[in-house]
Amino acid sequence: MGNLILLIGIIFLLKNLGVIHGNFWGWFISFALILIGISMILKQFRKQKKN
Repeated sequence: MGNLILLIGIIFLLKNLGVIHGNFWGWFISFALILIGISMILKQFRKQKKN
C-alpha cells in the first residue's frame, strides 16, 4: 500500500513539473487495472502450486 501512495505522489510531481503531458489518468487507470489483473493471476498460480 505504501508503494502505491509513493507511485501516486511521483505521478503528481511529474505531472506538475510538466514531464507528463496529455491525458495521463486514462493511461494510468488502464495500466493499474492490467497490473491488478496480472497480480491476481499470479496469486492463483502460486496458490495452486502449493497444493
